[in-house]
Amino acid sequence: MVASRRWLLWMICSVKTDAPQIFSSPFNSAMIISELIAKGREIEKGLTYVHPGSGIIRTFDVYRLSNLDEYYRWKEFSIRTLQLYYPTDLDRFVKYSEDFEKQRYLPRYISNMVGVLEACEALPSERAKQINLIQKREEEIAKVLELEKDYVIQTGQNSVHKSCDSFHNWHAAACVLFDKWFYSTDEDWVKFQDIEGSGNGYVLNHEYDKIYSSYRKLIARLKEGRGLKGSYISNRTNHNNGGKFDPSKKISIFISYAHSDKKWLEKLTQHLKVLKKHFDPIEYWEDTKLKGGDKWREEITKAIDKANVAILLVSTAFLASDFISSDELPPILRKAQEEGTIVLPLIVSPCDFEDSELGDFQAINSPDKTLADLQKDEAAVERVFLEVNKCIKGLL
Repeated sequence: MVASRRWLLWMICSVKTDAPQIFSSPFNSAMIISELIAKGREIEKGLTYVHPGSGIIRTFDVYRLSNLDEYYRWKEFSIRTLQLYYPTDLDRFVKYSEDFEKQRYLPRYISNMVGVLEACEALPSERAKQINLIQKREEEIAKVLELEKDYVIQTGQNSVHKSCDSFHNWHAAACVLFDKWFYSTDEDWVKFQDIEGSGNGYVLNHEYDKIYSSYRKLIARLKEGRGLKGSYISNRTNHNNGGKFDPSKKISIFISYAHSDKKWLEKLTQHLKVLKKHFDPIEYWEDTKLKGGDKWREEITKAIDKANVAILLVSTAFLASDFISSDELPPILRKAQEEGTIVLPLIVSPCDFEDSELGDFQAINSPDKTLADLQKDEAAVERVFLEVNKCIKGLL
């Protein structure tokens, strides 16, 4: 089993492409890192000391690497893996590899390279956790689709009695999946869980619209990572522009809000101030920082251009604002699509969030638990803002 995994891993590693192939591989990041560590140790053991010839005085050690091609394949795949899962550790690994190649293959440098991978294995990054979460979700979707396929085949043969069990197996598995990923108040989810098979099960051609309208929407949203609970970065954000949110850079936050929601802005900035005291590479901007004489449109444009995180305080006033919809949201959404800017909607009062252009992004809080709904429970409000800080810390 181990040998077959390694064989497949090195087959993947040998493919020369510009983009990482990890998403299409059957491994999660922990398994990949474990295999890379084992391969690195194997290459390290293959180093042999080169003895100087008779009569030659040498003040430095020289080693020979038995298989250079194998080393460079391992190095290349390790770099791709680090780029995708552990970008903050990439520079250290590259520096050790350069030293290893320049300093006559001294064992301590490849040992350092393997040590970087071991550190990644011991302390998985938030990025790796997010990607593994997506991979796990894709596996769960695949299982439900297999049960759906079995149900469709049987009903397609008009074997009504025979399809009863397959319908219930499929429906039960789908309910478990959707309950895990969607809020209980989600309209599509509520519709789907209300479907029940008759004594003979459902015949697909008779009940197609009733069963599949909500089911197909939920599956599509799961695949795209839209409107899910428990995950603040959607698949779209993870994959845009190669999924390049660079956590090594300073986190610059742009806050967009309607002035009628200023009390929530003040609460948010209080929490961000506390976060900044503990994490220096964080800065945030909102329009109260404008000074007299500033060209305010230019300053807002500069702040959006600089930001790699956008926090949106969403309300009816926010969605109705002409300035926000025409001057702030378009560049924010473009940056999310093209540059990997993280968009964090925070719903401050009941509104048509899910039907808006922001509906693709996972909100910090559930649409049925807005800050206005929770304001009588001060502790609940505080927990929502702490969740904002948690999301930002996860990017560091």
